[in-house]
Amino acid sequence: VAVTGVQTCALPISHMPETRMLLLHLARLLDEGDGAAIDVLEQSATVLAASLGVEVFQEVTEAAHQFDFEAALATLQAAMA
Repeated sequence: VAVTGVQTCALPISHMPETRMLLLHLARLLDEGDGAAIDVLEQSATVLAASLGVEVFQEVTEAAHQFDFEAALATLQAAMA
């Protein structure tokens, strides 16, 4: 079987090791109630929105900005499952 075309990435962005590590880091910060989670959300917005989907990213960000880290974490974990 001949393979035509070249895939630049075999995995979706959410499964790339760097992205996975970023998501796990964000989850840990949210779990600890660490306000640095907001900084991560803001600094990595493009990657997170691409990996989680814009709607989920907005839900997580909105909850975090309201300091509802539990809700942000729950939304994030559901998206990562």
